[in-house]
Amino acid sequence: MSQELAQNKTEDCSIEDILSQVEDTIANLEAEDISLEDSFVQYKKGMELLKVCNEKIDAIEKKVLILNGEGETDEF
Repeated sequence: MSQELAQNKTEDCSIEDILSQVEDTIANLEAEDISLEDSFVQYKKGMELLKVCNEKIDAIEKKVLILNGEGETDEF
């Protein structure tokens, strides 16, 4: 699976699903028998997952509405 296709698949996941994948990646990194090459692959995967997660959180924050002093809503 290409990296771009994998990222598109991840972008369709919920934040909770992505964080679960991050936890799995961390567990893989903590394995005693992981090779140096595999640890770099897992690290890169984890960083990509966190990037997608941060983008999703940023998008949600921008959609949050706050109430101003006049009782009108403004985007956060």
